[in-house]
Amino acid sequence: MVFVVSVLFAACGKGTGEKQCETKRNSLEFKSVERGNTSKIELDEIMDITEWYLYDTLLICKNDKNTPIYYVLSTSDFSVVRSFGKIGKGRNEWVAPHLLADKDGGYGYVLDNGKRSLYNIGRMDTIEKKMDVNLFMPANGAKLLSYPIFTYVAYTPNEISLYAANVETSDTLGSISFRDTKGEGKAIKYDFFYDIKDNNTVVLGFRLIDRFMIASISDTYQMQPRYIVEGEPYREGSSNRYYTDVVCDDCIYLLSQRGNGQKEVKTSQIEVYDYEGNPIKKIVLDIFATRMLKDNKNGRMLLLSPVDEYIHILRMHT
Repeated sequence: MVFVVSVLFAACGKGTGEKQCETKRNSLEFKSVERGNTSKIELDEIMDITEWYLYDTLLICKNDKNTPIYYVLSTSDFSVVRSFGKIGKGRNEWVAPHLLADKDGGYGYVLDNGKRSLYNIGRMDTIEKKMDVNLFMPANGAKLLSYPIFTYVAYTPNEISLYAANVETSDTLGSISFRDTKGEGKAIKYDFFYDIKDNNTVVLGFRLIDRFMIASISDTYQMQPRYIVEGEPYREGSSNRYYTDVVCDDCIYLLSQRGNGQKEVKTSQIEVYDYEGNPIKKIVLDIFATRMLKDNKNGRMLLLSPVDEYIHILRMHT
């Protein structure tokens, strides 16, 4: 616990003149508990969705098992509208791509960690190299804020960091880091998933620790933790899993694996909180799910289950 506390003070103690962060105990006393019954959509074309994005009425999925790499689906009936991308080292081929989806202007860009290049993706099956990039390490979980600013997660054995950076200049603008101060290569215990609301708030849900963090993003993309919400204490060697995805919308939605050990897969829950970290509602799903997206146009949550690799639909109650 000394290690944990040292990291929290490092994250909360930056004197910037802004409100300092507050550590809260998660009571898990939700105002309501609902049963979430899902229906599934079978997609033969896509066998392993590792990234996905909603843009208007389109769902863009990254397929990790074969080519084409990306499939664009209609959210009305989940039919394939188009597909693009090929693994390779040739012209307009990619080695380790991540889609930087532009919420305002279409599909956006592909950042290839393998070839260290950025590509424009057009709406009419066009792929064009835009420029070489010079990031100092591979960008995982990349999300576009407002071009050319994006966020990504970088891993080393002793540090996991969330960065805001300029993809054109590779300049780092802001960050939140979690370090193994003993240098034992155990920073992976701080592995997290994250989402961003309105380019000014980021929420991190931790995978192996019963914790989530709410931080602000300034106009200059500095990141300042506001709330750290903690549940049960971390236990070295524990098989417990907590959060495997985050959605920032009207509330914070955390996809929780609470109670699911490695030896027995049960079902997942969606824990809903306000932006001060207070519990609101829990939805107990009828499936084991590891990823989710909120589809507001159709009033539903889209979920991915590794059990069958299908998309599952949960209708949201207003």
